[in-house]
Amino acid sequence: MQIDARFKNLPRKRIDFLFTPTSQAGVVPDVLEMDGLEYHADTVAQDLLDLIEMIRAGQVLVWTLAWADLDAENRSYLNPLAEPALSVEKVGRLARVCTFPGFAAHIESVRALQVESSLEGFWRLLDGGRDDDAPRRSILTRGFVATGRPFDQLPRQASLTEEGRQFLLTPGLTDHVGAGVLDFYLACKQISPTEWAGSDADIRLVLRAELPDPGHQPAAKALYTEAWRGLWRLVNLF
Repeated sequence: MQIDARFKNLPRKRIDFLFTPTSQAGVVPDVLEMDGLEYHADTVAQDLLDLIEMIRAGQVLVWTLAWADLDAENRSYLNPLAEPALSVEKVGRLARVCTFPGFAAHIESVRALQVESSLEGFWRLLDGGRDDDAPRRSILTRGFVATGRPFDQLPRQASLTEEGRQFLLTPGLTDHVGAGVLDFYLACKQISPTEWAGSDADIRLVLRAELPDPGHQPAAKALYTEAWRGLWRLVNLF
């Protein structure tokens, strides 16, 4: 359907699916985009801009899946949140965070955010799992950032735009996680752990990706697919 014909102030774009909740009043519909790599390899930047414009309008939520995401057993994507991609320090720090009694109701959801696939996240969204999104994002992000690192010491921060740099520097604390060609920069204020689950309004996130050439060889396509799926997974979940 043509999304701009259904909702005002949205980009001119034909979407694949629109899910409209009927059991909950005041819940915005979910847009699902099924993006085949062979058709979208050259339009990732514009696709992201369209998605951000739709989200900011506040009339829909947007989720993007690759066809490979429909295979629940296929975990071939870059994931900078998972423990294998984290430093020993971050793994230990997050383990300590998870023992804090005030987070007991959210720990399962926080751990799921680290490892769940785009498809699992979409099922959770359709099942009404929206209420815990802000607490789990906040706890995981602050657990990674902790007391922060100097911004100029973060990997590849020099490649960010000045606007991106200033956006991240606003809250006060910065850090980074990454996997392969994906860099995920995180920033937040320093607040008491007793407040972590209450708000994520101060959190700033910047996702940077250098997608490889998809090429025509199976190995090149596999690398591109892993990066592309990892990119959209983070966009979906955050």
